Amino acid sequence: MENIRIDPQKGYTKENTIIVSMLANRIKTDAKIEDIGKVFNFYKKLIKTKM
Repeated sequence: MENIRIDPQKGYTKENTIIVSMLANRIKTDAKIEDIGKVFNFYKKLIKTKM
């Protein structure tokens, strides 16, 4: 788990940090928000078809 800043321009304060897995942090670093959204939508549809 890692503690990351929500707004990189601000410091590591309680209001500006969240705890995420190392994997999630790496994905966030390398992917564009649009790509993350596409993956989310894919799995959202997949889950709906399985239920």
